[in-house]
Amino acid sequence: MRRILSVISGNIESGGVETYLKNAYENIDRSDLEIDILVPGKIIFKPYAEAFQKMGCNLLVMNIPQNNGYRYIKLYKAVNKALRARTYDLVHVNTGNLTIQTLVLKSASKNDVPIRVAHSHGTLYKDGVAKEFIKNWMRMSVNRDATIKLACSKLAAESLFGSRGASDAIIAKNGIRVEDYRYDESTRATVRLENGWDGKYIIGSVGRLALEKNYSFLIKVFARFLRQVSESVLVLVGDGEEKKRLEEESKKYGIQEYVIFMGVRNDIARLMQGMDVFILASKREALGIVNIEAQASGLPCVVSDVIPSEVNLTGDVTFIPLNSSIDTWVEALLCNKDKQRKDNTEKIKLAGYDLKHAYSIINELYHYNNAVE
Repeated sequence: MRRILSVISGNIESGGVETYLKNAYENIDRSDLEIDILVPGKIIFKPYAEAFQKMGCNLLVMNIPQNNGYRYIKLYKAVNKALRARTYDLVHVNTGNLTIQTLVLKSASKNDVPIRVAHSHGTLYKDGVAKEFIKNWMRMSVNRDATIKLACSKLAAESLFGSRGASDAIIAKNGIRVEDYRYDESTRATVRLENGWDGKYIIGSVGRLALEKNYSFLIKVFARFLRQVSESVLVLVGDGEEKKRLEEESKKYGIQEYVIFMGVRNDIARLMQGMDVFILASKREALGIVNIEAQASGLPCVVSDVIPSEVNLTGDVTFIPLNSSIDTWVEALLCNKDKQRKDNTEKIKLAGYDLKHAYSIINELYHYNNAVE
């Protein structure tokens, strides 16, 4: 029996890291594994917590407030305690947060955990000279203490490990259940009827309602677009700390009846069938798995240029410089307005984003002592 300690950076929510781990653990052989998931924060999205527990994972919930000034010290102590309480064969740190990676990997090294995996799922903002110096020092520590380095994209690898350290990082793709996204006219008609979208042009976006997702700018873009295409609706799928402010902004522009906040949903694949174009104006993004999902459903995508170009698997992704004018974004939406939906599932599979293929790397890593090639 192999014992795994998987560490996330904060709460169990419906975010990308939790989704990645849920999909990974559902698609690997767990028969000879004992997986503990260390949760520094708390459980916010219960369906994911229940899914982990149903799979036999043990949740070590620390309940450390995320705005606590001493949270990193508390986390380091919690990790040390966990590593001294049990002998683990592998520690898997799932975050782009340099501080957490540094502390957890250092603790794992000191506690003689033989396999120490640093896994970057995100990117970092550029800071001033002093902070960048500290970040580079932490990158050296991460590169020294990690025995295996994973990242969801080249950009994510460089963000956590630095340009030199990223050279030997393995790209671990985020898999999706591709068949669920296959475009179907009948499903599209049903979804549009159920949601009152018939006769409307549906602009969709999926993600946590957080500052880095830049939804405030997106609402400005949509307000301008609405002047030209009056029968259009902006559908935002997700929840987060920015929701109230975004609702107020939509009211400020007088478009609240055209902006639909759908909250956290477990039927993203189905909802995408009813959309007409997908948009993501993120200020930073390591990959943006929702872009892969949108392409799998045959949607044209309009996204910011901070999103890695490797996300464009179908040729249907339009990249817009983040500092472009609102009119540039509106024009891009107009150019994609009448695009024919296509069945892109085979392209997505060939690119290695189907579940079984994508998570085979985690299966191999968790079962064998040898480094993954």
